[in-house]
Amino acid sequence: MDGAGRARLRELPAAGRLVIGRDAGADVALRHDGAASRSHAEITVGADGHVLADLGSRNGTFHNGERVGEPVPLSPGDLIRCGDTVLAVTSGGTPVSAVDGTTRS
Repeated sequence: MDGAGRARLRELPAAGRLVIGRDAGADVALRHDGAASRSHAEITVGADGHVLADLGSRNGTFHNGERVGEPVPLSPGDLIRCGDTVLAVTSGGTPVSAVDGTTRS
């Protein structure tokens, strides 16, 4: 790992859509991450739980080390990588912490 990551907590809404990306208007804005796309991935929150989908990102979205093709359900303990940023699902299927600046090996 090149730099020390900074953990930030983020609660998801009870229902709706959360966009992850480099765009300043993203719900989880990864402005520091040049490997992330402007609109990289999304998490939808609904009656069926939390689902991760790639939004056509140039470098792909990864769920527990596997590239996301079709939307995948999220569970506590899952890791999501968008660009060089790793998001950790920490409770109730809700990604609440992002470790910023984590460089992939």
